[in-house]
Amino acid sequence: MSPRPLLHKAANARMRTLRGINEMQELARRIDLSVSQTFDAVQKEKSADPVLKHVAVTLQLPLNKISEAQYQQAQAEYNNVMAQLEKDPSCAPRVAFMAKDWHHGVVRRYEQLQKNPDATYPVEIHVVRIGDLVVCSNPFELYCEYGIRIKARSKATQTFILQMSGFGSYLPTARAQAAGSYSAIPKSNVIGPEGGQVLVDKTVEIINQLWK
Repeated sequence: MSPRPLLHKAANARMRTLRGINEMQELARRIDLSVSQTFDAVQKEKSADPVLKHVAVTLQLPLNKISEAQYQQAQAEYNNVMAQLEKDPSCAPRVAFMAKDWHHGVVRRYEQLQKNPDATYPVEIHVVRIGDLVVCSNPFELYCEYGIRIKARSKATQTFILQMSGFGSYLPTARAQAAGSYSAIPKSNVIGPEGGQVLVDKTVEIINQLWK
């Protein structure tokens, strides 16, 4: 999760002060503690020949739907950014990103969906079984709920979700999209809740096949 929690900022700062360490040292302390304790525990269980299976597939996930209003807004914002760039070329790097990848990205996807409402986006995922645990990857910044859905249905004793393994956007839930936060707006995500559920279902399907 994020190393800078949005909640309990004052409490975390207080504990760092009491320990006499800065934020970077606090992260190192947590990593060291977690690795050390886990390493000590797993020494009690070793296998010379664990089950090892690996599956890699490319899923075609449906593009996140974009409304006419969202398209018009993105087009207007794109035009405004291009006007800003023309007026002040010194802001080129940041403004170019906003224009090309954020605003115009929504415009392109809308136009693509107008031509093909069933348009998809290719996503490579990997699922690796090692003994009684499994590691599954995807390229998104997942909302926590998707990881919980996968873990709840996985036949593995322990299921590890490895996200951001390749290029990907946020992947919001339907509730998040309805609320309209930064990571749930069309500019921040290529795939929406429909594609998120496909990702969950296919990942779980592959995981459970590795236990047959």
